[in-house]
Amino acid sequence: MSRVARWALPNGQIVRSVWKESRMLQLRIARNVKVRIASFIQDDSTLYAEVQFFFQATINGQVKTLALISVYSPPNPDLLAKSFQTVAECDYFGDDNLQVIQVPQIRAGVVMIPIEETGKYFVAEKLGLDIECMAGMEDEDEDEDN
Repeated sequence: MSRVARWALPNGQIVRSVWKESRMLQLRIARNVKVRIASFIQDDSTLYAEVQFFFQATINGQVKTLALISVYSPPNPDLLAKSFQTVAECDYFGDDNLQVIQVPQIRAGVVMIPIEETGKYFVAEKLGLDIECMAGMEDEDEDEDN
C-alpha cells in the first residue's frame, strides 16, 4: 500500500514534483527549487532544479527523504555579472542531468520563467527568503550644522 505525506520547507513554501503536478486538474507550477550542494572543490554551490519526484530510502539503517531532480545549467556568468548578480539565466537539460539529493538540501522554491523559444529560463526568487534575521541599529545624526 502506498502512503503519501505532505511537507513544507522550513520557510513555509510548498514544493511539488513533476509526478504530482502531472496528476493535477488545475496546474500550479511549484516544482522548481534552489538547492545547496556541498562540494569538495568549493564551500557550497547553489543549483536550480526541477523536482521529478520525492521518495524515501533506507541508507545505512536510517530512513532518508530524497528527491530526484533535473538540474538546470549554472546561471550565465556574463549576464549575472552585467546585471550585478540579479539576472540568472539557465538552460534546461531534462533527463540528461538527473541527480538524487536529500530533501533538506532544498533551500527554497523558485520560478523558472521560459525566455521565448530559446530553451533558456530566467530564475525568479521570492524576495526575503534568504534573510534569516533582519536587524538594524539607529545611528546618531552627526551633522554638525544643526
